[in-house]
Amino acid sequence: MKKKQVAISMGEPSGISSEIILKCWLDRKKFSCDPFFVVDDIIKLESINRIFKLGAKIATINCPEETKDVFNHSLPVLDIKKKNRI
Repeated sequence: MKKKQVAISMGEPSGISSEIILKCWLDRKKFSCDPFFVVDDIIKLESINRIFKLGAKIATINCPEETKDVFNHSLPVLDIKKKNRI
């Protein structure tokens, strides 16, 4: 059976979910995480990454199917502010 894509929503914009998502991706190998993508504002994620000095690599994806190509080296993000979304 083919695995389904896992999407994580941004949660409360002023909450801590973005930091938790970034830290989860950084520990993806430690916990053997299946690939996932985030639906969020990429600028906000990059800002949190910088403020907390997490060092996560973040990449914009255009569709969920791109997750598998990006996940091993960058956190895949479906940017909510990108125009002409699917």
